[in-house]
Amino acid sequence: MAVKNGSLIVLQLATKKIVGETNNSMSFTRDMIETTNKHSANFAKTYIPGEKGATLSAGGLFDPTDTTNWGFDDAFAAWNAGTLIAFIMGGTAKGDPTYSGSAYISSLSKDNPQNDRSTFTVELQVTGEITEGVVPQT
Repeated sequence: MAVKNGSLIVLQLATKKIVGETNNSMSFTRDMIETTNKHSANFAKTYIPGEKGATLSAGGLFDPTDTTNWGFDDAFAAWNAGTLIAFIMGGTAKGDPTYSGSAYISSLSKDNPQNDRSTFTVELQVTGEITEGVVPQT
């Protein structure tokens, strides 16, 4: 079995890397429409698939001096303005699978513990379709 190292799967927002990215995740959902009726066999519930959606989350290090990558200040500005953000999540090697689309920030938090690094977490709600792709060969 070929297992992918999670450190090699990254989330880019607005074509930028997340400052000090420490984790990321993508969750896919699909509504289930119940079709159970009085004639359903043995009173068993039945369903058909409905609309689908997805959410993303990522954590990074708070570094206000890093203006090259996508950091807390970028996230706050996008959250505050309700900006639609293009994203790509996937591997970094040529041919690795990727998922891309657009999302809005639904949640943003900053953690500032004593005697430890300051971090931030951003959660995004995908809007529209997600496109599967691969990291280009060039």
